[in-house]
Amino acid sequence: MMTLKKGYAGIDIFRFIAAIFVIAIHTAPLADLSSTAEFVFTGIICRVAVPFFLITSGFFLVREDASYKKLLSFIKKTAVIYLISIVLYIPINVYMGYFSMENAVFEIIKDIFFDGTLYHLWYLPAAITGGAIAFLLVKKLGTKWAAAITLLLYLLGMVGDSLFGLIEATPAGAVYNAVFAVVGSSRNGIFFTPIFFVLGAIIAKREPLSLKKSLLGAVISYILLFFEAMALRDAALFRRDSMCIFIFLLPLIYFLFSALCGVKGERKALLRDSSMIIYIIHPFVIVVLRFVSELLGIDGVIIENNLVNFVTVTVLSVIAAFVISAVMGLFKKNGARKREETAKEQEKEPVAEPV
Repeated sequence: MMTLKKGYAGIDIFRFIAAIFVIAIHTAPLADLSSTAEFVFTGIICRVAVPFFLITSGFFLVREDASYKKLLSFIKKTAVIYLISIVLYIPINVYMGYFSMENAVFEIIKDIFFDGTLYHLWYLPAAITGGAIAFLLVKKLGTKWAAAITLLLYLLGMVGDSLFGLIEATPAGAVYNAVFAVVGSSRNGIFFTPIFFVLGAIIAKREPLSLKKSLLGAVISYILLFFEAMALRDAALFRRDSMCIFIFLLPLIYFLFSALCGVKGERKALLRDSSMIIYIIHPFVIVVLRFVSELLGIDGVIIENNLVNFVTVTVLSVIAAFVISAVMGLFKKNGARKREETAKEQEKEPVAEPV
């Protein structure tokens, strides 16, 4: 396996696991078994996936002494990935009648900036917005104030999401409905993502916790998250259950990421690079697999069985991501070699003497 210099091997490995968790969320592998088992797996266990990607970005990006060039580089890179993703999914958007929906112009603009033009693409604009908010708050006010402000935003999002049933019939519910008519939901770069970027900055700034303490904290947080999520589900308070906001998700992702930071070793470049590709392309694989399965008459086995569908989508997505990563690696190597050859040729050229 292609490796990099020694570093955060645990983070690279869990990037790959988190990408598989995202596929699980979108394919519901245990739905045929029971709705409760499905909720526990994808609604609780796999729910760490997106926050993990966010806290990882915050860990490497957000610093009180970081230059604005670092933020601009992050925004540019993420925006390019987002633009490529939008173009990639235009055929599927057309097939689904996306561009002919009511108030299409307004909805498309809203989706580009908040919800994403396909259901999983919300992460990219949310990462850009949330990363910028966290970066600027930490830079201008320091980590503590940034944590306080982004925690408040997170709690406001939680009220409008996981606890919405408590306020739905009140004036506050009407206010949230008006806000979400513009920003889509609390799952965006204003309410949801900034706190995870700041948590990454906090971990980067402080002395690392021991692996034992981190793992213990993660296990306890997972147990508390389980009871929180089940209680809210039984109370039927969710506005939408596609991306619920839970309070114990915060300590869980903090301790989990701290534990992963303690797992050092050779960097796993293939796992690191392929994880984002898996995240981006797996809905495309889902659609193509459905089309081919129906064409071959095997959709009853591949599509209607959720667990088989999950496994098939995962295997095909991983293979495609590895191939794409390998091809991109070759282009990078060729580009680097050409730059080296150009530099050597320029060194050989005679330097004009000053007149």
